[in-house]
Amino acid sequence: MNQATTKIKKEVNALKKIVFLIIASLLVLGLALPGCTEPSGPTFEDYINIAVVGPMSFIQGRDHLAGAVMAMNEINADGGVDVCGTPYGINLLGSYTSDGGTDTNEIIDTTGTTGETALSAVIDDADFVVGGFRTEAVDHYRDVAMDEGVIFFDCGAASNELQESVLTDYATYKYWFKATPYNGSFLFTNMLKQVGSAKAALAAAANITGQMTAACIVEDAEWTGAFKSKLAPYMAAALSLNVCALTQKPASDATDLSTELTAITTQCGGEPMITVTVLSGPPGKAYGMQQDTYLPNTFTLGINVEAQDIDYNHDTGAEYHCEMDTWAENVALTATTLDWFDDYMDDTGRYPTYCAATYDVLYTIKAAVEDEGLSTDDIIAWLEDLNNAQTGTASTTGYYPQPDEGPFATINPGVNPEAPFGLDTSWYALSYDQALAIYPGMNVYYLYEYGLTPGEVAGNWTTGSMLCAGFASSAHSAPDDDTGPFLPHDTIYGPGWQTGIGAQWQPVDAEDPNTEWLKVGWWPKFAVPYPGWDLPAQNLTPTAAGTLVAYDLLDKYGNWNFAYPGTVSMVIPQEWIDYWD
Repeated sequence: MNQATTKIKKEVNALKKIVFLIIASLLVLGLALPGCTEPSGPTFEDYINIAVVGPMSFIQGRDHLAGAVMAMNEINADGGVDVCGTPYGINLLGSYTSDGGTDTNEIIDTTGTTGETALSAVIDDADFVVGGFRTEAVDHYRDVAMDEGVIFFDCGAASNELQESVLTDYATYKYWFKATPYNGSFLFTNMLKQVGSAKAALAAAANITGQMTAACIVEDAEWTGAFKSKLAPYMAAALSLNVCALTQKPASDATDLSTELTAITTQCGGEPMITVTVLSGPPGKAYGMQQDTYLPNTFTLGINVEAQDIDYNHDTGAEYHCEMDTWAENVALTATTLDWFDDYMDDTGRYPTYCAATYDVLYTIKAAVEDEGLSTDDIIAWLEDLNNAQTGTASTTGYYPQPDEGPFATINPGVNPEAPFGLDTSWYALSYDQALAIYPGMNVYYLYEYGLTPGEVAGNWTTGSMLCAGFASSAHSAPDDDTGPFLPHDTIYGPGWQTGIGAQWQPVDAEDPNTEWLKVGWWPKFAVPYPGWDLPAQNLTPTAAGTLVAYDLLDKYGNWNFAYPGTVSMVIPQEWIDYWD
């Protein structure tokens, strides 16, 4: 897409966004609009009813709804869902009413009481539920669906504990599936990968040979448990960063971060070279608006959901910020990404945040129902079968299975040599065969990292601390990254599955002070660009595998030395280089 086309497209999208907001406002006021009280497209005698739940006054909930509406309209226009020879339409419960029947308001009401009321109002008619965002609220109101035996696809809440319930109480929570994002353990892992990659580029650009300084700002929420306690120590130990300030922990709905940003400059004795954010709600926009005042010479990256929005640069003035993301301009994660991304912008006038993955979920529902009919138990079994993994706009999505191994009972509390992380609790693990089915290249990693043969890997698989599936009690005190990453009904992480991307706000023309800013993708990247070195791990040559292990680009999940088509280089602003060189 050239610069002129991009600018015209953004101007058109801005007008469409105004129209979209006007329509949304009229709906909130209760004004009737033709065609807005029922799904668009052809009518059907029967419908599959889907409740879309989320914080509809915020971008996260609006994208829950927009993704679902887009998929609904496409599916209905294409003849609906074939249920044993009968065409069914898709209907979104509450989405077209003036009373906001699916608005959980969970960014403000984190207790989940509002969400419980909203979901209870539609659950009797719901065949499926999609959405959800804030862990504290979702953990409460999802029980409305669980009690009714309705499958709920989580499209926003990350905490491991939500998936752990499937492990510890399958009969109750077998209806719970994670669509996006991958769990807190993998968010933590991916953040370290991106920070490490950025750190290397920053140090090279500014000729920094000594230890780089960094600070962390992490919103105080349930899902950030491990980030609050462990991000700074891991950045210091794994990435050799001098974390010069205590982790700042603003409230999850904070709109002013002056106290936290002042604390960083005070404790660091000035600005840190890098600031890592872990922000999913309003603090993200507040950081963007205030960073240049308090930390004008820091390089920002991390998690910031508000920075995924198309208005982030315009509303905040933030430049060159990087964030973990799902989609970006011109990045083709799958064969359908680019067309869908353009259509989404045409429909809404904005970039999709990760919550728009409701779009892919509706197509997963369509595929499951067309294969299995409307039997909930049959659909659950279908979703649990890796052969039914679905490729959507962002990834191929499959679900971790119930672990075959365990529980491994605690042996003499306090001295169990097999309990991961030294915890006195029973634990579970995927069997070697289960793990190999998901990660067929993992033996290559263990061979070149530890010199283990496949037989030795198989024999030692369940004693590895990061290989556990989860713990037997949800009452354990371990933070998110210690609950075991391979949790049942959680989306699978790694190359070939869900990876996410690193995105950055970059100018179309850096010489023009009035230039447009676009969100582009910079990670993962083809860091060692030799032919064939971006293949899946099981297809690498010994030389490639050994080298990539040494560069931390090959792990048990797969080969990270690749780039999605359309990925560009991260841009380091000259002002940052000049300040720190």
